[in-house]
Amino acid sequence: TLNTLILKGCKNLVNEMFALISGIITLTIDYLDLSFTDLNDNGLYIATQRCPIVQSIILDGCDYITNNAIQYIAKIYALTLKNFSASFCIQISDPSINQILRDCAHLEQFSIAFCESIQCQRNYVNVKPLNLKVLDITESRWITEDSLHKLLIRCPNLKILKANSPQYTDTIISTLANHCLNIEELHFART
Repeated sequence: TLNTLILKGCKNLVNEMFALISGIITLTIDYLDLSFTDLNDNGLYIATQRCPIVQSIILDGCDYITNNAIQYIAKIYALTLKNFSASFCIQISDPSINQILRDCAHLEQFSIAFCESIQCQRNYVNVKPLNLKVLDITESRWITEDSLHKLLIRCPNLKILKANSPQYTDTIISTLANHCLNIEELHFART
């Protein structure tokens, strides 16, 4: 049975090809990497329609994916998703990211590195703790220190944080020391 499907960088695959591929995908796919393809929302709907147990979905560099597709992922994979990456996605913003964080209770790895439209401006204090172990917000420079602080206090299991930005101060280190007691790796290096 097919458990892993990696189509990373297959720029020549158009939505019609995803329809053909979805015809051969069995219901056992748990790792789906569609990064750096020209996939749009419709193509994502087609590619995932026969994949109800996806645990990892990688959409890095998918320039045509919008909030609608990310909200769709949050809805259909709320019970299974453990790894979500949408780094370098230029059309996604806070509403869809908030929905992934809110709805996907088993999420352990979350990457929105180099996403210019994400600010994480919502108030995260009054929501349940997250199961995140890896958080990558590298070069997501619109995420303020206050927003990151509010997110980190919800991540008691966090082991790896990648958040290199010149705007973060010792407040973030203090938050990690007080709330993320399992931290093993901290990436604050300026690139």
